[in-house]
Amino acid sequence: MMDELGKATYYAMVSAKRITRQSSVKETIPTPSVLLDFKAAVLPTSVFIYSLSMRVEVYVSKPIIYYRYQIVGHIAAQCQSMNPLCGYCAGNYDTREGTNKTENEAPKCVNYQSPHLPSSMVECPVMRHKYEARMQNILQHISFRHHPL
Repeated sequence: MMDELGKATYYAMVSAKRITRQSSVKETIPTPSVLLDFKAAVLPTSVFIYSLSMRVEVYVSKPIIYYRYQIVGHIAAQCQSMNPLCGYCAGNYDTREGTNKTENEAPKCVNYQSPHLPSSMVECPVMRHKYEARMQNILQHISFRHHPL
């Protein structure tokens, strides 16, 4: 038993934050997931929380989409365009002003010109590519500063 305890590795955890989501009525709801920040080059495979062994996975957030132009990886500080685009139909107006969609109208992605939302991780090849590139940067320890996405 002591031999097994002697082999345990300790990782310095810097912070812990519960991940939340928004409900359809804009209410913040906590999820079962917790974002742990470790001061280590290699993550542990699991951690013990209240005597329960919990698996540790790399967390990669969705790529940024600027709300006014729906372009993946685009933020307001970098924006040169004056023409907003709708996040549903790719029309030339700001999504926050409402959409002109009809009941049976399919969405249209601004980034890929296909019938899906620009924020769809499943359907949008541009969004999926940016997400996979972010994952590779994290796994290869490449900082955002050296390779922004």
